[in-house]
Amino acid sequence: MYRRKTRLLFGSWRGVSHRWFKKRINREAIEYEKTQRDVELIHWDKEVDALKVYMAQLQEKIRIEIQAREELTITYENSLNRGVVQLNEETRSLAENPLVREISLLVA
Repeated sequence: MYRRKTRLLFGSWRGVSHRWFKKRINREAIEYEKTQRDVELIHWDKEVDALKVYMAQLQEKIRIEIQAREELTITYENSLNRGVVQLNEETRSLAENPLVREISLLVA
């Protein structure tokens, strides 16, 4: 009788402690998942911040390149215009040269 009561008592205690253990495991699992999620969020926040800085640097480089291309376009157009003016002046100078007139009349 004593053994039976002791066995029932320990069996009951085992069931109670098992339920407590399951509750504790569930609670710790939820806390662990939350901790891991927070760690991942912090990690990805850092990654996103690093990428934002990188994108800002790229935007600055693109802005500088666009400005350089615009300056190069203006320089090219000015050079081309100066070349056309120079060519027109030389052509006019040659057209006024009497020797060129004689040669052009002979060829024609």
